[in-house]
Amino acid sequence: MDGQAGPCLQVDGDAAHRFPLDRAVVHVGRDPASEVVLADPAASWRHARVVRRGPDLVVEDLGSLNGTWLNGRRLGGPEALRPGDRLRIGTTTFLLVPEVPPAGPGAPPRVQVEEARRARDVGAIVATPYFQQLRRAAARRRDTGPPPAEGSGTRPAGG
Repeated sequence: MDGQAGPCLQVDGDAAHRFPLDRAVVHVGRDPASEVVLADPAASWRHARVVRRGPDLVVEDLGSLNGTWLNGRRLGGPEALRPGDRLRIGTTTFLLVPEVPPAGPGAPPRVQVEEARRARDVGAIVATPYFQQLRRAAARRRDTGPPPAEGSGTRPAGG
């Protein structure tokens, strides 16, 4: 569905910050490897995911401490998402909107968000090129292990 109109998560009250649900699984949390990265201390590293099941979207909490809330109710298991639903992860609330407009010529990337703070200053979403680099680095670490620490050479005896 990349590049096509489709459902997305929009930061509640901020139409400029939309995240397309154009993959089979979209992870939400503080982990830079997530598709939607939250700079929200109340969100877990891997907090929740939105899964496409045929034409339907289902939200699942991933064992987060603070829970995932759908329309004011804490999730007890996977639940279907419908346009207009409000999804709260940590202190960040999203609105499920039916479409994200396709990017036209000269349009900025769809996930170009430096810091989105709502009027109540309850959360921030960060999806900058810096976090994209962090995501790639995290994926490499999962595949190859951590890189050696800088200056990790041995110290001379008596030094």
